[in-house]
Amino acid sequence: MASWSTETYRTSLENTISMLQAERNESIYEVVQCMMHSENETTDYTNDIATWLDKVQTVHSRFQLCEYYLSKGQNANAQNTLSAISTSFELSEKEQTELNAYTDFFNFKIGLQNSSISIHELDEVKKTDLTNIAEMFPSTYGGQRAQNALCFFYNDCITKSFAIVPPQNKKVVESVNNISVQQEIKVYPNPAKDHVTFQIMNPDKSCEGCKIVITDLHGRTVNEGELNELSGMYIWDTRKIVPGAYIYQVKTNLSVESGKVVIMK
Repeated sequence: MASWSTETYRTSLENTISMLQAERNESIYEVVQCMMHSENETTDYTNDIATWLDKVQTVHSRFQLCEYYLSKGQNANAQNTLSAISTSFELSEKEQTELNAYTDFFNFKIGLQNSSISIHELDEVKKTDLTNIAEMFPSTYGGQRAQNALCFFYNDCITKSFAIVPPQNKKVVESVNNISVQQEIKVYPNPAKDHVTFQIMNPDKSCEGCKIVITDLHGRTVNEGELNELSGMYIWDTRKIVPGAYIYQVKTNLSVESGKVVIMK
């Protein structure tokens, strides 16, 4: 019988620890979400939420704490939390980009508050500023928060089409390089209670590996999966989902499209 080397055993333990930490963090996020949605005029879970999020030693958890403080009008706490990130973490290049993106979005929101402007009543100049954040940092927490706001409040959702490129013929590639295809995505029912169906109409082979990601308005992923290759369909079970608005993004081989869906109980 082959024996494990010390390195193999260590790697196995590290993978197990990483998995358990991810599960722990996910459970903490669920607890925090429940507390956030349970708050009312007589209950205030600010200290509890801050304590729980502090247990998740990630940059994203700090961003979420900042967002929570801002929603409570505790701008000083939000600013202190944001300022402490660079000294509390040894940031990788990717995490530094995440911090830069969220700092831009954070400062944008503070500017709105100082001017007594709500994010749903932006003029064209402010909307352009928000769009710039979304486009400059498309795969970051801050960029996604900006895009979610644009999609939810202004119906400015992502719609990107890609060229159909036959790889076997470079001359053909050059001739069709400007041809793009946008697929129709049907979402129903919307608003929904128990489930939401996402379906790409006439999927053909373009639905192989199609993915869907659903986030809340704070940018946190609440569901993700792959659409059925044959039917182009994905059904999201929403029976345990907190009522509210969510942003979906469907990525196919031909396009990336996003929109909003509302869950009611």
